[in-house]
Amino acid sequence: MRKTYEGEMRTRLQALRKNVEALEQRAEQAETNLELEYFTLLEELRLALENAERKFELLLESHDEQWEGIKTEFEQLWRGARELIRAINSP
Repeated sequence: MRKTYEGEMRTRLQALRKNVEALEQRAEQAETNLELEYFTLLEELRLALENAERKFELLLESHDEQWEGIKTEFEQLWRGARELIRAINSP
């Protein structure tokens, strides 16, 4: 179960990284008056991704008794990143 979860989360992080890169490209094309808001949200998303990646590394290195707690923290970071993506993608 643990290895399956870790593999799924690794895949999700890779997909999130690609999403961030695609959004960065879109940011370059955003209208001038929306750029500041867009780039602010994008910076928050970059930080969320970095935090999620660090937490994932902790998850991989954790002992079984720590794993569930770190998993919960990772999932909270993951939900926050998904919310930021929704905010960036909303019209």
